[in-house]
Amino acid sequence: TLTVQRSFDSGSTWYDVDQWTANTQEYGLEPENGVHYRAGIKTGDYTSGTCVVRLSQ
Repeated sequence: TLTVQRSFDSGSTWYDVDQWTANTQEYGLEPENGVHYRAGIKTGDYTSGTCVVRLSQ
């Protein structure tokens, strides 16, 4: 399971935004300045396969 998280305090606190377990293409817009995003697989959530992620400004 891939989880996308965001932070409003420069990475001190992270909040889950969404999760995926299959191929998908998503589009989002963040209107607020200074919000940080990261994507990853949490401990215990990996089963098999490859994960490719692209985040851009």
